[in-house]
Amino acid sequence: MKLDRIAVSPEICRGRARVRGTRITVDFVLKLISNGYTPAQVVDACPDLSLSDVRQCAAYGAWLASERWVDADVCFEELVSTPQAHGVS
Repeated sequence: MKLDRIAVSPEICRGRARVRGTRITVDFVLKLISNGYTPAQVVDACPDLSLSDVRQCAAYGAWLASERWVDADVCFEELVSTPQAHGVS
């Protein structure tokens, strides 16, 4: 899914992801959903949003949840100890 309705700008909403053209943050929309709101109820509560916006918020949240945390020090140690395994000679 293309996330063309999600924007992140350091100067707007303190850099939190939001629906483009609004100050409605993705986390706010996801909190409404987690509290039992249907997508249609989110749109009713936030008339500046469309159902597509709500879907994109959910997709963005899913994308973030699928990201892995990587410890840079562990990666560096692994690279140093086995450089050939990573294509470094």
